Amino acid sequence: MSFVVHGYKIYRTENILLKGVPHTVRFSVRDDGDEHILFVINDMNGNRAKGKYSKEQAKDFKKLKGDNLEAKVQEVMIDYIQTEMF
Repeated sequence: MSFVVHGYKIYRTENILLKGVPHTVRFSVRDDGDEHILFVINDMNGNRAKGKYSKEQAKDFKKLKGDNLEAKVQEVMIDYIQTEMF
């Protein structure tokens, strides 16, 4: 099931840990297919962030699960993880 948020089609939703903190991560692609965005919600405090990723990373994300997926999401969201909002 997919839905649209701010012009981006959400094609996958995962609950993962980022540095041990539970987050809901939504993987999305813009309607024209040229831009990919992660929409991330901290499940403990409700803080939200987003991060861009490439078409190549999108191909990887579609295949990854578990710890491998968490590691790749952390790479994209490193600035968010290093802030106080995390």
